[in-house]
Amino acid sequence: MNKTLYFSLFIPVIAVFLVDCYILKKSRYYAEEIISGERKVYWYQGGVNLFAYIAYLGGALFAYYFTYVQPLATGATVLTFLLTAVIYGGLMKAVGVAVPLVENKQDNVIAKQVEYKGTGEALPQSLCQIQHGPCVG
Repeated sequence: MNKTLYFSLFIPVIAVFLVDCYILKKSRYYAEEIISGERKVYWYQGGVNLFAYIAYLGGALFAYYFTYVQPLATGATVLTFLLTAVIYGGLMKAVGVAVPLVENKQDNVIAKQVEYKGTGEALPQSLCQIQHGPCVG
């Protein structure tokens, strides 16, 4: 296999990562929860994020087809990235897996809590303190 194929198949991975990290999770991951897995916030479907795989496969097939089978004059890189990002972001938002952090200001302290559809539960106080110190509420 040539290097171009490797690079074109890597674009969907970058798209999924960037959308998850910067758009869906707003750069806020909770290391303590990732390590402990106590509340299964990052568990998705049995420990596997199927939507990430679906988006990757869609982007990879698109990249392969428009790079090797029917090459585009402009190249497939940007379109592959955008397609993968839209598929992943759309699936995560549509199902409600990615709900942004909620901020409440009380006495100059920002309270952080994450709520996931279906549970209605917030993260424990120890996880709230990661971004802005003590949490309220």
